[in-house]
Amino acid sequence: MAATSVDICNKALSLIGARGYLTALADKSREAEECTLWYDHVVDMVQQAAWWPELRTSANLTIAATRNFNLGWTALDPIPGYHYLFQLPVDFLRARYLESYARFELGHYAGAAPPETTLYLSTDLKNPILVYSRKDLLVDRWSPQMVEAVTATLAAYLVKPLKGDDRESAQYFQKAQYLVQKARAQETPNLQMLESLPPTLQARGHLIKTYNSYYYPVGAFKAGGAL
Repeated sequence: MAATSVDICNKALSLIGARGYLTALADKSREAEECTLWYDHVVDMVQQAAWWPELRTSANLTIAATRNFNLGWTALDPIPGYHYLFQLPVDFLRARYLESYARFELGHYAGAAPPETTLYLSTDLKNPILVYSRKDLLVDRWSPQMVEAVTATLAAYLVKPLKGDDRESAQYFQKAQYLVQKARAQETPNLQMLESLPPTLQARGHLIKTYNSYYYPVGAFKAGGAL
């Protein structure tokens, strides 16, 4: 049987020793109300907090605007300093890096409708390929470590309103932080700087030059409303 958000909520409720369990998030109970209130927030926070392998995907980006440097900058141009502005994929959650490791920035675009709700990517690359984390609400596709991290984080948010226990909330969040930090550490070997030097230059005695590669930072993972 496929795992669902209700299963995650019931695991979190079991962790904190709650009396009631859910058959659906629409149940008429205090437990269901609190799970509905916090579930999406917790999933979003955990999935952005580390570069989970199961969320990794890539996409060519669709151009939205090009900067003409012969004219003054306007709000319809890319972020100042960049040539091109691109739309992000519909399943975009958090950027990781461009295939070429070039620098980029994310921001809102005045030409969008509505402009304040959609992020766009600005870069100097004309045809960028973005490696990013996609938002995934299908629990069956999550790794056991992500399931455990979401469950522990949700428990941290539920235990205070359902049991009034700040200390227990801190304990669950500490466990979740450990799981997120572990996921970050597991991805670290893939985030090394690129080193290259043509053989002809090596033969002349030149040293290897290290090129800085740009990676977008992971999301913050803080207790927020849990404590």
